[in-house]
Amino acid sequence: MTEKELILTTVKQCRRVDLYIDPLPLTPEQQFHLKEIHSRRQQGEPIQYILGSCEFLGIPLRVDSRVLVPRPETELLVETAVNLIREFKKTPARVLDLGTGSGNIAISLAKMVDSIDVTAVDISAEALALAKENAGDNGVLSKIKFVESDLFMNLKNHLLKNQLFDIIVSNPPYILTSQISELPSDVQHEPLLALDGGADGLKFYRRILAEAPAFLKAGGKIVWEIGDNQAESICELILRNRKLCHCEPEGRSNPNNMDCGSTLLTILSLSKDFVAPLGLLAMTNNQFFEITDCIKDLNGKERILILEKIDG
Repeated sequence: MTEKELILTTVKQCRRVDLYIDPLPLTPEQQFHLKEIHSRRQQGEPIQYILGSCEFLGIPLRVDSRVLVPRPETELLVETAVNLIREFKKTPARVLDLGTGSGNIAISLAKMVDSIDVTAVDISAEALALAKENAGDNGVLSKIKFVESDLFMNLKNHLLKNQLFDIIVSNPPYILTSQISELPSDVQHEPLLALDGGADGLKFYRRILAEAPAFLKAGGKIVWEIGDNQAESICELILRNRKLCHCEPEGRSNPNNMDCGSTLLTILSLSKDFVAPLGLLAMTNNQFFEITDCIKDLNGKERILILEKIDG
C-alpha cells in the first residue's frame, strides 16, 4: 500500500479495497486522527512509528521509537538464512540473531522453519521487551530465547555448556558516524544505537568476526547484511586485519593462487565492478573463515555476505 492508503486504512479501520469500493466521508473523530497523523509526519516521524506497526515478509510487527524500522532489504537476509538452514541435516537448527531490534529476523526464521532454536540478542532492554511482544503476537515465543547482551559479551551466561550455533545472522549498525546527521529526518528519529556503525561503518563487523569463532560450529555460517558499497571494505577488513591471514588450512587449496603475506590489491581493486573474492580464506584465533557468497539485492547492490567457519 502507499503511505496515503496506510494512513487511511488505519484511520478508517478498513481494508484497502474499501477505500475505493465504499469511500465514506471521514467522521469528525477520524478527521481529528488524520490531522494528528499528518502533524507528526510533518515533523519527520516515521510513518511506522505513528501507526505503531509494519509488515516484514508479511508478518505484522509492532514498532516504535525503541527499535529500528525493519527494511525490505533485510528480507533478503532472512530468505538467505532460511535456505542455508535447510541445508543442515541436524535439527533443530541453532541460530543466533545479533542485534534483534524488533525481532523481525528471529521471528521470521521461527515462523518459516519448523525445527529451529533461535537466540535473539540485543543491547537494549527496551528493544527486547518489544521483540518479546512481537514473538508472542506471532506465536513463536517458545522458539526464541531473548538475551540482553552487547553482542557476545553476556551470551555464555545464557547458553548450555559447549553450546554452539549453526548460523549467526546479523544486520548490524553500518552507517558512518559522520553520515548520521545527513540521514533523512524520519531515519534520524530511529535509535542511534541501531544506526551508528562507527567512524568507518565497520565497527560491529570487526567485533563479530573476532568473537564469533567461539560460538560457531565448524562449517557454521555467518550471514551479514551490509550497507551500500561496503562489500569491498568488509572483504578487505576480513582479509587485511592484523590478526588475520588468507593462508589456506592444511589440505585445502588456495583458490586464488595467493601466498600468505601477498597484497590483495589485484583482487580488492577500487573499481565500481568490484566482485567479492569468494573462496578467499581468513584466519582468526587459529580458525578460518571462507567467503562463500555475496548476494545482490533487487537494485543490483551487494547486500548479503556469507562466511563459513573452517577449523584449521
